[in-house]
Amino acid sequence: MGTHGSGAGPVDGAVGHGHRQLAYPVAETLVKAAILLHLIEPLDKGISNMSPVGWFNFAAA
Repeated sequence: MGTHGSGAGPVDGAVGHGHRQLAYPVAETLVKAAILLHLIEPLDKGISNMSPVGWFNFAAA
């Protein structure tokens, strides 16, 4: 009953949610790295917030 990858078990759902939870921190890391490397200009809000509050929120994520 229920083979790995069948989508029928709770573990499969947990793995899917784990990937979604990593998407934002990975994206924010890439954006902050691009800003620090002067590849893009920060918007000073949201994911590109480079203020102390933005870095605090980044660390919390």
